[in-house]
Amino acid sequence: MSVFEHIPVPPRLIHKDHDDDILVSNMRSDIPTWVHPDALARLDLSAEEHSLLHAHYEAGALHDGQRVFLRTSVPPVLPRDAAGQPGFDWVADYYTVASRGLRLHAKFIPEHLEEKLAALRPGQTPRISPATRSRLAKITDRLPCNLRTDRQSFCMINDLKNYFFYRKHHEHVPGIMLIEVARQAMYAQIYRSAQFKRGDVTITIKSMTCEFDDYVDANYPVMLSVDPVDVPEEARTGPFEGRRAEFYQRGKRVACINIVGLSITMKLFRRLRSTKPEPDDWFVPIKGFAPSVLFHDPSGKRIEGKLRKVSETGMDIVFSKQPQADAPLTFVICIDGIGYVDGKAQPRALTVEAEGVGGQLDMFDMSLDGKRKWCEAIKNYSHLDATLEVPA
Repeated sequence: MSVFEHIPVPPRLIHKDHDDDILVSNMRSDIPTWVHPDALARLDLSAEEHSLLHAHYEAGALHDGQRVFLRTSVPPVLPRDAAGQPGFDWVADYYTVASRGLRLHAKFIPEHLEEKLAALRPGQTPRISPATRSRLAKITDRLPCNLRTDRQSFCMINDLKNYFFYRKHHEHVPGIMLIEVARQAMYAQIYRSAQFKRGDVTITIKSMTCEFDDYVDANYPVMLSVDPVDVPEEARTGPFEGRRAEFYQRGKRVACINIVGLSITMKLFRRLRSTKPEPDDWFVPIKGFAPSVLFHDPSGKRIEGKLRKVSETGMDIVFSKQPQADAPLTFVICIDGIGYVDGKAQPRALTVEAEGVGGQLDMFDMSLDGKRKWCEAIKNYSHLDATLEVPA
């Protein structure tokens, strides 16, 4: 039984269709170190949300002379020498010197740094699980605040049973898996912003750089954060979005992956990807195409043919019996995820084969939409016939 709770991101948000492809969970923004009672009062909280907030925020705590709800997992005061300890120089960015030591002044602290604060007060600072942080963030994100960053944090889903990354046993997390985790987290972070809406735009990767600081152990949790980064002006040739994914395990950064993606409208994407096959190329259906095509001869007699190959304007069929070769046939074929394609087809010279009567048919009298669907099916569901001789 798993002791780690994962709330997976929706598959569609990361360009996937199936749950077993999801590698990131517990998506969350930074949660504030304190909440003002007036802001909280303006939220329409359910009983469950109210209970969750009060479980992790202390009511009536004093901060900068005001009564606030202070998060219990963040120490309000640290020893004066905390910032001088090895690896804790960053504390000065979030705490200021006060009479009793270092006093919290930052409303947001990056999660991977906040986790380190517990080491300064062993046994005194309660921890918040990533799944609980995700639930809290859904509440605190509704609070008005101009200090919140666009950072999003995630947990990596790594159950050691992934059908792709663990077909071969690894004693560490494969680097290629971290790359896919970074891509998923980046897409989720971009689509979460108000600027981009999944379905209106899509993201395509332009470039990627990776730094692997250390091996990643498979038996410890991995957290990552995704932040926007500027794309240099000289490198811009379009609406590029830069993102940096930093991976942390056991309090240490283990990898950093920078991705530059191009955001384009779905209308433009479909136009760019509407490619046509070469007129003389033939393709073998791999999936998607129905295995047989339904034909009718001019008299209305029904004939079925087994689909063997396809081209931009033709199909290779084997019939169980000889059709009328001197007249065009009408046809209809179903293609998975695309729909029905119909039109007319004129048989060329058909020959008797072991399976029946086979040969090529020239397709015509198809609608523009039918031609588009046919070319899309060839692009997505077939592969070039490698048995044909290709001119040098």
